[in-house]
Amino acid sequence: MDDNNRRRYYRPDCFLDAKYSIEGTYVKNKAIVKNVSAIGACIITDEYIPLEIEMKLTIYLPETVPVEMLCKVLRCMKSKDENKFELGLLFIGITDSAKEKLVNFISKNLIY
Repeated sequence: MDDNNRRRYYRPDCFLDAKYSIEGTYVKNKAIVKNVSAIGACIITDEYIPLEIEMKLTIYLPETVPVEMLCKVLRCMKSKDENKFELGLLFIGITDSAKEKLVNFISKNLIY
């Protein structure tokens, strides 16, 4: 495992469309999934989101139905594009079915 990916689950890079909403709101904001694993993801957003905030995330996987999960923000920092933010998310609520679709997508499309 390289120094840039010291996680329990490998997070391969990808660029997937996603939407999120902060718990307690109905506004769905667009995001891009930068990398993803079975237990978390890094997304790029237009707004700063404080740590520990919970959000619903929908990831649009190609050739399957979107997968939804409840996440907690563990990290939020400015992206290389100064007008964006990178959020490190931990999945705290994901169904077995959604997790299976995510793992299948990762193993078929992102791991070489």
